[in-house]
Amino acid sequence: MPKTDYNLIAIGAGSGGLVSSFIGAAVKAKVALIEKHKMGGDCLNTGCVPSKALISSAKAVQMMKKHSLYGLKNVNYEVDFAQVMERVQDIIAKIEPHDSVERFTSLGVECHIGEATIRSPHEVEVNGKILTTKKHCGGNRCATFYSADSRIGRCFIFTFRQSLATPQTTQTSGRNRRRTHRFRTGAGFP
Repeated sequence: MPKTDYNLIAIGAGSGGLVSSFIGAAVKAKVALIEKHKMGGDCLNTGCVPSKALISSAKAVQMMKKHSLYGLKNVNYEVDFAQVMERVQDIIAKIEPHDSVERFTSLGVECHIGEATIRSPHEVEVNGKILTTKKHCGGNRCATFYSADSRIGRCFIFTFRQSLATPQTTQTSGRNRRRTHRFRTGAGFP
């Protein structure tokens, strides 16, 4: 295999991409991290962290509703949804520095903000630049699928969404039978 730019390219700066990049940098690998939206991915910005913050506020309200079970009397409360959402944003802001471009750059990870396009098992394009790698991995929202059929010498790369919409069998060249492809996800492309 020809010389590559990186030992690892992580696509998506969610929890999986951040951990992969962190571990790669810790073992002194040359790592690139690509994120098309916000560092921290869905988990920090729209999923896990905000939902758990909302759930904890809801649990506090539930406890207040059942205050007598806790031996409390005459408990009054009022939910201020704007304040609840402000608390959610404060929690996100406290975590953001740990998932930031600055932090990962200081660890030795080269961060790219842009949409990744997988060109081959060893090439990823971002912002018009081709990055080459021995291995690449994708997070949950951008997981890639690789299908190789050595009999017909074809290689297919799918995004997660494409793989759900693509039949897992294709017509084999020159034959009237269908062949099931083997799918592999994430890192470890041959």
